[in-house]
Amino acid sequence: MKKQPQSTWLVVLAGCCLLTASAQGQRVSSLASELDPAEVASMQAPSAAPIAQSQVERKEPAPTGEGMSSNREIRPRDASRATSPIVFAVSGGACTLIDFEGLGDREPIGEIVGAITVTFSEEWLSIIDVDAGGSGNFANEPSPDTIAFFLDEAGPINFSEGVEYVEIYYVGAAISIPVTLNAWSGLNGGGDLLDSQQGNTIGRNVDGADCEGDPNGTFCLFDRIVLTSGGNDIRSITLSGAVPNFIGFDNMTFCTANPIVGACCLPDGRCVETTRENCNNQSGEYHGDNTRCRNFNCRLGSCCNAKECSLVEPQDCDGTFNGFGSDCDPNPCVGACCLPGEDTGCGFRPGDCILTRGPGCDDESGDFLGLGTECEQDLLIINHNGPREQWSHEIITVSACEENPGPGGGCVDCANNYYDPWVTAEPVGGGNCEDFGHEDACPLPADFFGPGSDPFSGEICFKGDPLGLQEVPGCGGPLDFGMADTIVRRFEEPFVACDSPLNVPVEVEIVMERLNLVSCDPISIHFTGGCTRDPEWVCDGDTDGDGQVNPVDSGLVQAAFGSTDEADLCQYDVDCDGQINPVDSGIVQSLFGTCNDPRPACNGGGGRDELWDVRVEVLSSEGQPRGGTLTARKQHCNGGIFNSTLPVCPTFIFTKVEDPNVEVRLDFCDASR
Repeated sequence: MKKQPQSTWLVVLAGCCLLTASAQGQRVSSLASELDPAEVASMQAPSAAPIAQSQVERKEPAPTGEGMSSNREIRPRDASRATSPIVFAVSGGACTLIDFEGLGDREPIGEIVGAITVTFSEEWLSIIDVDAGGSGNFANEPSPDTIAFFLDEAGPINFSEGVEYVEIYYVGAAISIPVTLNAWSGLNGGGDLLDSQQGNTIGRNVDGADCEGDPNGTFCLFDRIVLTSGGNDIRSITLSGAVPNFIGFDNMTFCTANPIVGACCLPDGRCVETTRENCNNQSGEYHGDNTRCRNFNCRLGSCCNAKECSLVEPQDCDGTFNGFGSDCDPNPCVGACCLPGEDTGCGFRPGDCILTRGPGCDDESGDFLGLGTECEQDLLIINHNGPREQWSHEIITVSACEENPGPGGGCVDCANNYYDPWVTAEPVGGGNCEDFGHEDACPLPADFFGPGSDPFSGEICFKGDPLGLQEVPGCGGPLDFGMADTIVRRFEEPFVACDSPLNVPVEVEIVMERLNLVSCDPISIHFTGGCTRDPEWVCDGDTDGDGQVNPVDSGLVQAAFGSTDEADLCQYDVDCDGQINPVDSGIVQSLFGTCNDPRPACNGGGGRDELWDVRVEVLSSEGQPRGGTLTARKQHCNGGIFNSTLPVCPTFIFTKVEDPNVEVRLDFCDASR
C-alpha cells in the first residue's frame, strides 16, 4: 500500500478510552508489565514473550506478567506513516474501516483526518505483532499486523461529525474482562449516554482462551462490540473496566447509517454478525444479509485420519485438523501423485496418477502435486476429417512458465497471445493415430503413391518431432520451444494467477499454431503392377505379344513351368501366386480366341512393396479452423485442471524411404479434396 503524509490520508483508527482496573498483588500477564531485567531475559518466545521485549519502569503500580507489551518506551509519531481507511457504501450512508496498518510500533495514533476526522487521546498507541518485527504479544488479529492499545489510562475517541454505528474488535486478559464501551452525544465523553455494551470474552490463552499464537502471541482470541444510536449523533467513545497493557483493539468500523449485517465465519472459528465488507476484509465467509450466528457452526473443519476425511470440530478430530471452514471436497488428506513416465520410442508414455498422502508418493518416486489435488487428466482432443477424435494429447510440462522463458521455455505471452508448448504422449487406445479406411475415414486411393499403387487402409501412429526454434506471431523473433512438438495459441488467460480458487469453469478460445509429428514406423505400400513384360501383352493372355491368344501362348507358359526367374514370373505367372504352373496355362487356354485388356503384371507374384515415412504438419494458425476452446477450473492455489477441444486440418506428407526426394501430400485444409 502506498504511503502518504498524514495530512493527505483519509485515515480511520479504532480505539477506546479505558479506566485502569485495580489488581494489585495479582500475578497476571499484561500488555506492558513491570518485570525484572533478569525475568525479561529469561522469557522465551512465543508464549513467554511480552508484546515488547525490553524492560522499563512503570510510572504507577500495575499487574505483572505477560501483557501486550513489556516495553513502555513510547516512540515519537513518524509523520511519514499513516493508516489507510477502507470506505464502503451502505444503504443510506457510508462506513469507514480503520485497521491500523501502516502505523509504527508503540507510536501515538493521534488525529486521523478524513471526511470524518477521528481523534484518539494521547494515551492510544499502535503496536505491531512480534511475528511481523514489532513488540506485540498478540495473534489472530482481524487485520494483520497492527492493533491499538495503551500503557496508561486512556482517554476518549472523538468524531468530528456524528455517526450512528461503531463496531470494534477487542482482545483482553481475564483481568480486563468485562470491558465496557460507552457511546456519547458530546465530545470527550460528554452529553447524553447513547449506548453502552460489554465485552465478556477472555482472549488470552494463559487465562484459558481456546486459541493459539500465529505462531507467537498469548492474546489470541478477538471478539466484537457494537454501539448504535437512533441517528448520526455518536460523537465520542469511552472505555471502562480494562487494565492498561492487558487489552488491545483492532478493526474499528463507524458508519453514518446502521448497516445490514449477517453471520460471518472468521478464520479462527468464531462467528460474528457484521457487514459483508467487514467479513471479506477479515477473510471470513459471509452467510448472507440478516443471517444469525446461531444458525451456523463456524468451528467445523476437515479432519484427516490417514486418507479419510471427516467434518468435525477440532476437539473431535482424531488426526490432523485442517482449520476452521476447511472442506472434504476435494479430499485434503490425499493428493495427486504423477508416477514417472518413459520414452517408448514412439512418443512419451505418461505415468499413472495415484492418490497418496505426501512427497515421495509412497516411495513411488513420483511427482506430488499437493494435498487436495485430484487425478484428472489435462487432455487436448484434436479433431479432423469430421467429428472423429484423432489424437488425444496429454499435457506434459516442457518447463516452468516464466515471464522471460529461456531455452526450451514454457508458456509465452507475446502481445496478449499465449503460446503453450506441448509434448505428444505415446499412442494409447487409438490416440495419436490416424486410421485410414476405418468407419467414416476413406482409404488412400489407388495410384496415390504412383501408378500401380494399391489403395491404402490401415492405422498410422505418430510421435512428436521437437520444434526447437520457431517464429510465432507477436514475439519479434524466434523462440526456442525445445522438445515441444505442438504449440497451441490462447487468446487470453482463463484466470489471474493470484485469484482465489473458485472451481468455476472458465472458457477461452484456442487455435493450433504448430504441429510436428512423424510416424512411429514407415508404412508399406503395395504396387500390384510393378514390372514390365517383354514382349508386352496386346491381349489378356497374349504371352507372345502377337495380338492373338492361341496354343502358342499356352505352350510358352508350359515351357516356363517351375521357373523362378523374375522376367519369367513377370511374363507367365498369370494368377500372380509366385509360381508358373498348369493353373497359369489353363487360364491362357480359357482365353483362346479373345482379346480382352491385359491384366497388370505381377512382378514375380504379388507385385512390389515400398516403405514410406509419414509426417503431419501445421506450419501456422493462418487458415486453421477456429472454434477451439479451453475450459479451465482453478481448484487450488497452484492451479487446477482443464479440458480442451481443438479442430485442426493438418497436412500429411508421405516420403519414400528409398528416395526421400519423392513425396506426396494430403492437405486436410484443401477444400477441393
